[in-house]
Amino acid sequence: MGREPHSARRGRPGAALPRGALPRQPAGGQAVSAVPVHACCVVVGDAGVLIRGPSGSGKSTLARRLLDEAARRGLFGRLVSDDNVLVEARGGRALGRVRPAIAGAIEIRGRGILHGEHEPSAVLRLVVDCGVNALDRMPEAGDLATVVEGVTLPRIVAGPDEADRVLLALGRGLFAPRNPERDTAL
Repeated sequence: MGREPHSARRGRPGAALPRGALPRQPAGGQAVSAVPVHACCVVVGDAGVLIRGPSGSGKSTLARRLLDEAARRGLFGRLVSDDNVLVEARGGRALGRVRPAIAGAIEIRGRGILHGEHEPSAVLRLVVDCGVNALDRMPEAGDLATVVEGVTLPRIVAGPDEADRVLLALGRGLFAPRNPERDTAL
């Protein structure tokens, strides 16, 4: 009698989880696994920003510039994870977490891996797609949102040199309901 195949053990108490998946126990006791996403994650203020894009698209560069610009403006900013983010839905919110093995590490192309302070997780409030075609001048409503682990989040497209664009999206609440007392018609 040999061991059961890994797939046969999945879902049973004490069963091995897929590589990279971390067990979580939300209210109600049902286990939740985080899904690894090829992305960077930073937190600015209390907002987690998930920066997605293909290899070499400038995700780490945008993350560093976002943190630098946040510091210049007196805002809290910290790396959560570079290049690999564990994403999970909990309580109707999407969370981004760092894999313990890469905590505090960020890659700088041409220089290697540097280490610094980091936050272990952040509530994701914005998704930035880096290294993809820019949105149309008048994008469709569906282009301004994306679904991450079942949670709909606002989405923008920004290049590695557009940290101010990301901060503008966070600071102005571009995706919040319109406030007639604050917003004026053009």
